[in-house]
Amino acid sequence: MPEPYDPGTAKALIRRLITGGLVTFGTHALKEMGKDNLCRSDVLNVLRAGAVAVNQLVGDHWRYTVETWQICTVILFRGEAPDTVTEAPRGAAKRGKATAPGSEPEDKREIRVVTAWRKRP
Repeated sequence: MPEPYDPGTAKALIRRLITGGLVTFGTHALKEMGKDNLCRSDVLNVLRAGAVAVNQLVGDHWRYTVETWQICTVILFRGEAPDTVTEAPRGAAKRGKATAPGSEPEDKREIRVVTAWRKRP
């Protein structure tokens, strides 16, 4: 599915990629996190529990805002979505080209944390 993703789709993708450990932090994000005394686990918790609020095209990437009542993060997805195979062609299993039933191609995308900050009252 091409970007931009609706909030529900983005949230599902975030959860799947976090489980696979595919989260990276940009230099700017680490600098801003340090200013607000945030650590990586704080940001991962926001990604797990926060609401996807906004998406915006910046350059070649869609950016998504994920926030809780205390912390806001901006992320983007890098890499390509896997090709999805709904049904193997007839005879593919004999040629060794069929995938196991229910298996999906590996998702090689990652979440890139662009920035994160603690909200001010």
